Amino acid sequence: MKYEIFDHTGDIGIRFYGKTLEDLIIEGFRAVSSLMGSQPGRKHEIIAREDVKSSNPEAFFYDLILRLIYHFEVNSVHMTSIEFPKGIGKKSTEVVMHGYRINGRFAYKHVFKSPTFHMLEISPEKGYGTIVIDI
Repeated sequence: MKYEIFDHTGDIGIRFYGKTLEDLIIEGFRAVSSLMGSQPGRKHEIIAREDVKSSNPEAFFYDLILRLIYHFEVNSVHMTSIEFPKGIGKKSTEVVMHGYRINGRFAYKHVFKSPTFHMLEISPEKGYGTIVIDI
């Protein structure tokens, strides 16, 4: 994974890297997921297919992170990978997330409340994206 963490008062900031919009979204998703925690040896047993509508790359990424946190907190599912079977669309994108059910051996790292729009940037031209998440 290609990311780094930076301090942000009361929050956690993540900068992730990629050459294309799809690479950035995937790396950002994986970075946030890995910072939630892990359970080594678990295989993907859950697949969630969703249609995500958005007006721009930042709104799209924000919605994906909200869904990641929702699955974690409400469904007790740790989504660890994501794919876009038809590519990322301008207004709507088919999203497939893969994960596993959390059990007592899950090693928590950070408890995320919500992504923020503060410093949110998805910039393939610059080769990086940034998100700040409320912890």
